[in-house]
Amino acid sequence: EPGAPRDILVHAIETTAQVRARQDVERTAARLERLQALTAALAAARTVEDVAEVVVAQGVMATGARTGMMALRL
Repeated sequence: EPGAPRDILVHAIETTAQVRARQDVERTAARLERLQALTAALAAARTVEDVAEVVVAQGVMATGARTGMMALRL
């Protein structure tokens, strides 16, 4: 038929490895941000209770838990 395409060109790119690599980079960046926040909060802690509060709060955030607790033995 005149004017109808004669050939079809298909172009495909495998992006699975790129997507996974980007996800790994994003997870690593998020982990480093949490670690930096933990480091800063611990540096500001002045007492054992402050340290415990930081550890529990940061642990709850990092794990997505609803609550957390720590028992101190003095």
